[in-house]
Amino acid sequence: MLTEARMIALIALIENWREEAGAGARMLTDTTTRPVGRPPVKPFIVQAYRALYAQGKIDFEATLTSHYPLIRQWLAFHCSVVETTDCKPSDEVIRRAVGDLFKADMEKTKKL
Repeated sequence: MLTEARMIALIALIENWREEAGAGARMLTDTTTRPVGRPPVKPFIVQAYRALYAQGKIDFEATLTSHYPLIRQWLAFHCSVVETTDCKPSDEVIRRAVGDLFKADMEKTKKL
C-alpha cells in the first residue's frame, strides 16, 4: 500500500521523467493525443440506423442483414466521409455497430 509520502514522491518522479525525456514521454502519458489510424465509422453507421428508424424504414419483421444495403445507401447519400460501395462498410462492421440497437428496438416494439 502506498503511503501519502510515497505517492507524492512517485508523482514527482513521473513529472521529472516527463521533463527529462521531453515530447516522447509526454506523448506516452498524455491522454489527449489523437489516435493513429483510420477514423471510426461506427458513429456514422449508428447515425444512419437512427435516421432510418426515425423515418420508419427499419422493419423488425425482417432480419438486420436485410437492412445493410439500405444503411449503405444512406451513408453514400448523406455521409461523404465514409467510403461506401456495395460491400463497404462490411456486413460485420455494420452488425457490430447497430446489432445491439436493432435488438433493443425490436424488443421495444414487441412490448408495444
